[in-house]
Parts: sequence; structure tokens; C-alpha cells
Amino acid sequence: MDELENPPETKLYPTAEEIYSHIKYIHHELAKHNIKHWLMYGTLLGCIRNKDVIPYDYDFDFGILYSDIDKILSIELEDKNYKIGKTKGGTIYSKKSEFKDVEGIWRVSLKVIYKDVPVGDLYIYYRFNDGFMQRYDPEYKILFWPMSVYPAILTDELEKGKIRDLELPIPKYAECLLKYFYGPMWTVPIKAHSQGGHGHQDYDYYASYKYSSLKELIKRVEEEILKKESKKIKIDLPKISFDDIDYIFPKEQVEWLKDNENLNFKKYFKMIKKEKKKINDK
Repeated sequence: MDELENPPETKLYPTAEEIYSHIKYIHHELAKHNIKHWLMYGTLLGCIRNKDVIPYDYDFDFGILYSDIDKILSIELEDKNYKIGKTKGGTIYSKKSEFKDVEGIWRVSLKVIYKDVPVGDLYIYYRFNDGFMQRYDPEYKILFWPMSVYPAILTDELEKGKIRDLELPIPKYAECLLKYFYGPMWTVPIKAHSQGGHGHQDYDYYASYKYSSLKELIKRVEEEILKKESKKIKIDLPKISFDDIDYIFPKEQVEWLKDNENLNFKKYFKMIKKEKKKINDK
């Protein structure tokens, strides 16, 4: 299936037991077709912290490679209750249009649907020559969720983790990634607003840490490699250029990009200021 215009609106969420069965099935299908994938976000957190699905989570999260999109969409799933497709929509940041809702901009991820209920996300990563993984679509120059960028060394080679009795691929030095995504309280269960909970002031709607630092992640990874592999390496910040980006989602992470990836937005903001002045002078 090529496109799911928007996932069905539903208040039905799968149980932890059902999520586990979906993880097992989709992992089996991807592995059967030799498609690289790994646990991410809440599913990785559950694997490392709980050795299980987080009981109040409502879907699963895998990472996949941009180069495998067509291969995944062409899979003939044996269980016809499942569908995998692209999703669209969201408020984006555009160099040409400032912030606006654009239904035609896809979210650089694939949605897994089971019996018309969204049950999982396959988050698409593009490996840049600078050695970083970004949720980026080079065709449409969309950078999705910049706070997810991480050194590619974490997933160039994968390790194994377990959810219950199921062995699954996970990033190397997974705890470094979890501290980056979920902050110093990553071992403390926080029920996000998106999960029907009250969240925490230091965490966003989806329980991601608001103050994540790419520099701190890089430092932790360098330290782990030195400790576990006796290798001293130096990882530089990403070199992605603002010229490579036309759209950023979500808009709130534009500031994070400036602080964490050293992107130069000055030229763009000068242009916007000039355009606004023209409008005000009319």
C-alpha cells in the first residue's frame, strides 16, 4: 500500500498484549525480507527498562532506513488485516511560507494499521555522509523531528534486546540514546499526555525530554566507546545545511536546531523581517 491519507480517527487503542503481538509479527515480516529495522522511542524504552511493552503505551516504534521504503511498501503481508503506508499532514516550517498546515507534506514515516486501528510507526532515517542519522526525506527536503538526530554509529551495527521472550534488534549503547530522548529521569515511568496521563513539566506531549542536547549525547557515546571498546574517537556535530531543508516538522524544534546543529538561520529571519516590514508599510 502506497499511501494512507490519514490514519483513521479512533479512540480504540491496542492493549500491551496486542502491541506485543504486532511487534512480533512486523519484526518477523521485516526480518523475512532482510529489511534492517530496530526498536526506537517508547518501544526501546520498554525493552531496556521493563523488558516488556510499556503497559500504558498505545503503539510500537521501529526505526528503518530511507533506502528501504519502496521495499517495505511492496511487501505482500500474509495477514491481510495489516496495512503499511505513508501518512500526511502536520504544521511545518517552510523557508517559503513560514509556519502553516500542509496536508500534502508527508511525515517521513510509515504507519502500521491493523483492522483499521493504528498500531505502530516505522520511523524513516536517512544516513548522511557526516555520520548522523536524520529523519529526513532528500526528495522533498523535509526534516522531520530534528530532536531525533543521532550518530549513525549507534545503528550501523545493531545489538539484541528482549521484550518478554522475543529477541529484537536494538541500537548499540541504547542507554545513551534513551537518556537523550527521555532525559535524566528516563528510568522513571512518566505517563505522557498522549497516553492519557498528566505528563511532566520537563517533557512534551509525547514524554520526550524538552532539553535534550546533541552535544551531551555525542559525549556519552564517545565515553561508552572508550570504556567498552577501548577506542578513542571524536564525533563532530552534524554538517547538514539549511540549504538542504525546505520543511521542518514540528515547528517548535526550529530553535532546537539552532542550538544543537549550528544551523545558520540568520539569513532566513532577515528575509522574513524584511517581508513583514513591506507588508506593514503598505
